Amino acid sequence: MPMESFLFIGCFFLGMVLKKWKLLPEETPKYINQFVLWISLPAITLMKVPAIHFDGKMLGLIGSAWILFSGAILFFILLGKLFHWDKKTIIALTIVCGLGNTSFVGYPYLSATLGGNAITYAIFVDQPGSFFILSTFGVGLSMWAAHGNLPIQQILSKLLRFPPFITFLLALFLPEINDSNMLDFLGYAGKTMIPLALFSIGMQFSLKWSPQHTLKFASGLTYKLILGPALALLFLYIVYGKIDFPQQVALLETAMPPMITASVICTQQNLENELTQQLVTWGIPISLITLTLWRYICF
Repeated sequence: MPMESFLFIGCFFLGMVLKKWKLLPEETPKYINQFVLWISLPAITLMKVPAIHFDGKMLGLIGSAWILFSGAILFFILLGKLFHWDKKTIIALTIVCGLGNTSFVGYPYLSATLGGNAITYAIFVDQPGSFFILSTFGVGLSMWAAHGNLPIQQILSKLLRFPPFITFLLALFLPEINDSNMLDFLGYAGKTMIPLALFSIGMQFSLKWSPQHTLKFASGLTYKLILGPALALLFLYIVYGKIDFPQQVALLETAMPPMITASVICTQQNLENELTQQLVTWGIPISLITLTLWRYICF
């Protein structure tokens, strides 16, 4: 394992230790996440995306996230009918386990295991894929489950004010950046993302367990870490006829643990708070095993 990977792991455990010893305010992860979303991730996007020759082939990478989410809707509706789960439970599982932690876990994992070039393709799964779905269907469904309405104006406003998504849209039309000073600046800003993201996750990490959620928990992680990526793999193979490096990156993005931001949205709407927190925190260490299996199968 490269020395850089050990440093990344150290950032994660440092976050856990500082949380345990209460050496930083509890709201620290909130501000770290804001820095990552407003500075680090846009910097990476501006470096990577303009250099890509975007064509129809990229649509398959984006589509893998949509297939994952669509499959989650069907899967959890069927389980909900079978086990008589209420609407809030079905929606919470769909949002949290139909979307992967493609940024805060995905980018560090891919960078450490596949190299920085993997982020070039991961951005397409993350921004027009996972994040766009979360900001539209995720927010809309959570509000519908909690309040019975779909505030379209509020959803669009949230989407259009999110810096990484706006940066992604702009980067699609920008020429490739060749100025060395600008590239250095973006490079330094972008390099802060992985250690800060892992430090933030470490500060939020908790292994509390609620036994009454065992069936829902097992169902959620089974879909998110096994069935969902298998569906995405089938989709990618049908679209491309082969699984090369870009498709491997997309597959691993769909195999990431449940999305932290989706869990936050569910908490805001009071949708299965204990269950979603349990899925997010336990999903991270369990996903390290399943991600290794997916890498063995597809590489």
